[in-house]
Amino acid sequence: MPDVHSGKSSVIGFTSTLSDYIIPNVIGVDIGCGVLAIDLGPVEFEFPAVDKFIHEKIPAGFEIRKESVPSPQLQEIMNTFDKETEIKKFLESVKQVSKKVSGKQKSSVMKSIGTLGGGNHFIELDQEDGSKNIWLTIHCGSRNFGLQVANYHQKKAKSLVGDKKGLEYLEGEHAKEYLEDMKVAQKYAKLNRRTIADQIVHEFFGLELSKLDIVESIHNYIDFEDNIIRKGAISARKGERLVIPFNMATGLIIGFGKGNEEYNCSGPHGSGRLLSRTQAKQKLKMSDFQKIMKDSNVYSTCVVNSTIDEAPFAYKDTDTILKFIEPTVEIEKRLKPIYNFKAK
Repeated sequence: MPDVHSGKSSVIGFTSTLSDYIIPNVIGVDIGCGVLAIDLGPVEFEFPAVDKFIHEKIPAGFEIRKESVPSPQLQEIMNTFDKETEIKKFLESVKQVSKKVSGKQKSSVMKSIGTLGGGNHFIELDQEDGSKNIWLTIHCGSRNFGLQVANYHQKKAKSLVGDKKGLEYLEGEHAKEYLEDMKVAQKYAKLNRRTIADQIVHEFFGLELSKLDIVESIHNYIDFEDNIIRKGAISARKGERLVIPFNMATGLIIGFGKGNEEYNCSGPHGSGRLLSRTQAKQKLKMSDFQKIMKDSNVYSTCVVNSTIDEAPFAYKDTDTILKFIEPTVEIEKRLKPIYNFKAK
């Protein structure tokens, strides 16, 4: 993918067909991570008010909820993307997998549903070019649950085949077990994003999530529809709607996949890092970070030293990425950020 950059065991921006041998480290720890974009329409709001709401209501970083989201509410949220799954059975499967991979029953796995996490995860409000419509964009994954699942299977792979410098693999029944746990973790990540979205959409904007235009692209997962592994890449099957974010100042695109088989019917998941987090912290200046966000008219109280590794300069040039996605993605809309939230 054009946003390719170095990662553990494989580059980020990688796709491959699924085989009998599976390397847990390829997908890595943030299983099911993806981006959810929701068209709110021409809503009106005050930046300080939405910022206060998100800071108070959406746990970020290592924070989790004080109480789990009630099952009936989660069922309604689940129904927005999966009407076949009974929430109580699904949550029980989450608890069973969590107990297996962590060695104990953790209440935190339930209290993490509806939480953002840190790093490059974000909540954003974007304005559609040529329109008054505002989009809510959320980027997050499976939280500590996905981390535990990945570490469990990576440790097992290493015990079975020995040290392969991060390329330890599973096969047979062990691979099947990993795939089953992946399905649970990927759905958990999807439910997590929708739970955050539902709270903001319903409680702050007074809208119903089920009645809004929603576009979602997952970029750290195994696609069980076409048996493609995507690490830092998204599905771009012919006619499939997709979302690709770039950076805090540039925003994102909504588009359609072209079904290009030479790309494994895939597209890039973003701009890709130009500087590692360590390099960004060493080289970038806080004054430059503040200036570009101000010049870009993005309201954010999260432009601080602890997020400088997420500054726009840390990512590849957006126009370059747009040029290289032409064979696999058709652009439908450009969205410009007007508000951004990250864990500080």
